[in-house]
Amino acid sequence: MKCQHPGCQRSLVTDCISPKLSEINHFDSLDDYIQAKLIEEGIKYYCPEHCQQYGYCWNCGTYQADRNDIKFRKTGLCRQCSRDNDSA
Repeated sequence: MKCQHPGCQRSLVTDCISPKLSEINHFDSLDDYIQAKLIEEGIKYYCPEHCQQYGYCWNCGTYQADRNDIKFRKTGLCRQCSRDNDSA
């Protein structure tokens, strides 16, 4: 799998989960075909550099609503991953 950013050839990628996909509460009860379609549309694959550019945490792939957060811009990690990283 390669990064989906145009022109990027990096193969180390993170599964970036769109907010719409993560908000579906009844996902498990959906038909397999519908689940597969939602996954295909709702997960993007970006290298760590491009994860941050698109607003995703490069560690866990969650979307960050506030990409202007100074700590996120500096580290590319969401608050949870940043906390986990600080305590390690």
